[in-house]
Formats: sequence, structure tokens, C-alpha cells
Amino acid sequence: MDWGRYHLINWIETRVQRCIAGVPEEGRPDRIDLEIWLAKVRDGLSWPQIALKFFTSKNAASISKARRAYERVQRSHPAVTQKPRRRPGPKPKTEQ
Repeated sequence: MDWGRYHLINWIETRVQRCIAGVPEEGRPDRIDLEIWLAKVRDGLSWPQIALKFFTSKNAASISKARRAYERVQRSHPAVTQKPRRRPGPKPKTEQ
């Protein structure tokens, strides 16, 4: 399924509206997580701007919270395919 930017944003906005209405959904991220995702993708805010808007400070801890919230939404979306995280260190010989 090919999801364009418009459809991704619309899908997340619908989830926010369902949160506001109190419609229960299993596996849905929290409302603040969804709003952080919208601030990054739809509004184009930087991580420090998002941290200041949602956590009232733009220190490293707040920026990390915002990034983790964004990742939770990314993982919950049906169209997003995540590559498995690689462990740090030297590359295996097959990839060099």
C-alpha cells in the first residue's frame, strides 16, 4: 500500500480526533505522541522547538522524549516499515 504524505498526516489527525472523543483503540499511541508526530511532519518543527512546545524546555532529555514519542507513532503506523536496528560496532565482513 502506497501512503502519501497527505494520507499519513490524515491518518494521524484521525487518531488524535478519536483520542479527544474518547474512542478506545488498542495499540494506539498517546495523544501527546500523535501531536508530536504532527508537529514534526506536518508543521516542520525542529526537535528543540517540539521539546519547548510540549515539555517546556529544550534540554537534551526533553528532545529525547520527543524523539521517542515520534518513534512510537512511527512504529504504530501500518504503512511504516522499520529496518531492524543495527548494533554499534564494526561492520560484518559481508557488508564491507
